[in-house]
Amino acid sequence: MNLSAALKAAAQDYETKVNLSPGSKEELTWWNTHMVSSNGRSVLIKDHNLTIDSDASNQGWGASCQGVSTGGPWSTLEKTSHINCLEMMAATLALKTFAKTERAYRCC
Repeated sequence: MNLSAALKAAAQDYETKVNLSPGSKEELTWWNTHMVSSNGRSVLIKDHNLTIDSDASNQGWGASCQGVSTGGPWSTLEKTSHINCLEMMAATLALKTFAKTERAYRCC
């Protein structure tokens, strides 16, 4: 949010300086402290119950799991979203479709 605000104020000049909020500084300090203990460790759970693939375009989304496919078009409003948001919405819809009875939301 700090970068976005700075870029907006500087007419998208990526050479502009960004002032970090106290919350951003705290977040960076946390990552700096904890990355040393996590360096080299996988963020993926080794054994899993399901493999779900999802994808999005500006027109719609799709997902598949164990040979079953689903998907659909975006609404007019959804189509105006950034492609990264559409990808996240597709992933969320895929999880809601295929992992509703799984403990897929469990974090390691």
